[in-house]
Amino acid sequence: MHDVIAMRELMRRSEAQLKFVLAGLHSVQRFLHLPNQPFAQLGKPIPIGPLHWESAERLVTEPMRALGFEFEDYVVDRILTLTSRHPSLIQHVCRALVDHLSRRPRRTVPLTVSLADLDAVYEDQGLRREIRKRFDWTLDLDPRYRVLAYTLAFESRTNESARIKGLSAVELQTESIRWWPEGFSNLSRDQITTLCDEMVELRVFYAADGRYRLWSPNVLELLGTGAEIEERLLNDGGRERTSTIDAGSDRRPVGLPSELSRSPFTYEEENRLLAAAGPPIRLVFGTSAVHVDRVISGLVSLSRSPDWPDVLVKEHRQVPRPREVAADASVELTVHVCAASGVDADWLYRRIGKLVEGSQSGSVLVIVLDERTLSDWEPLLAELTLDEALSGSVRDVQLRQWDVESVRFWLDDMQMPTTSPDERAAIIATTGGWPILLERFIQVSRGNALQLTPSAMPIRAGMPGCSRAWA
Repeated sequence: MHDVIAMRELMRRSEAQLKFVLAGLHSVQRFLHLPNQPFAQLGKPIPIGPLHWESAERLVTEPMRALGFEFEDYVVDRILTLTSRHPSLIQHVCRALVDHLSRRPRRTVPLTVSLADLDAVYEDQGLRREIRKRFDWTLDLDPRYRVLAYTLAFESRTNESARIKGLSAVELQTESIRWWPEGFSNLSRDQITTLCDEMVELRVFYAADGRYRLWSPNVLELLGTGAEIEERLLNDGGRERTSTIDAGSDRRPVGLPSELSRSPFTYEEENRLLAAAGPPIRLVFGTSAVHVDRVISGLVSLSRSPDWPDVLVKEHRQVPRPREVAADASVELTVHVCAASGVDADWLYRRIGKLVEGSQSGSVLVIVLDERTLSDWEPLLAELTLDEALSGSVRDVQLRQWDVESVRFWLDDMQMPTTSPDERAAIIATTGGWPILLERFIQVSRGNALQLTPSAMPIRAGMPGCSRAWA
């Protein structure tokens, strides 16, 4: 943190003549969702992806021209397609072309590179291995990336609709569970969506209308034949869940960090609700056991936080009409929030359609649904998912139980002397990960000198009032 502050001060003193570039992988993108993280003081992140078409074309033609080669029509386009315009892959292909053509006796200069030459080079197994190896490096960043990529490839090989239109995040999760239940069964809808969005940033997936397909046909070829893809999916070697520090587990304190209450959503979910980029409608589903009653007040308080200086939150007593969801010109994003009470799924579905149709830039609506609408959750999501006119216009966040990592962050803030993974797992087993019981657990522990076993006993025995948490 001090190093970052020092860098920022040097930039200020030099009037931005001195600049720093900090590079990282996918974990940096996840880290940026945390509040008060030091990188926020250095500006917005810039994802580094493939070269623009003109730049990639120059990377092919200019060095090759200097070496005495020119290209037939469409050869350069074919190179850029095969490499997805990644500079390192372009250089590998061009190097292979130079090696291939240098074996011929040169009669004239420049020597012309044909499509047949490119095909001959690309069929070489050594070059394919190099390209495949670099693609595998991307998938190795997270074991779930590999399963998602191969699952989508498997579906693309066996299902023409999946190859052309892609799959939704929920459909991808359903198919991935078949191959790796431990890695995907416990992911919430927004967690799987976040993973798929990360793969879009990595240029493995392409997203359109709320669905994901492989970035290009060449990616499908790299992943192998149908039999090879299935073999990879059946091989579960190396699929250990990584324990990366990210925004998907930690939660914002409600008050001081040492106080008991926590936000009902993680920092990652907070970002999904308040980010300016994204669909105009955001739905929050939850019950009192996961503190859905804190969502509206929590969002209102966030608008006063220095972490969200360009966000204004406006509360509505009921689901607003489209004209009431207006943008405030004084801020980057106006977030309207309301509880969906006293309405059924059909009415809300029709109202969401009108809200999407009348949506405007700089304004979003967050609709909170609690246990009183529990029977409407699945029908509503099903209607929204199947409606092509609303595809990509609605994002949902489902409040969920805490996991072991969430408990670890929380216990550290509570200064509870529990550092063992087994002890944290025991707390999850005792409370079910339900926030309402976890907070009660801490209340009891404070009367037991912060000791685990005596604090857990009342919960195991059935704490008075706990049964009402599930009502």
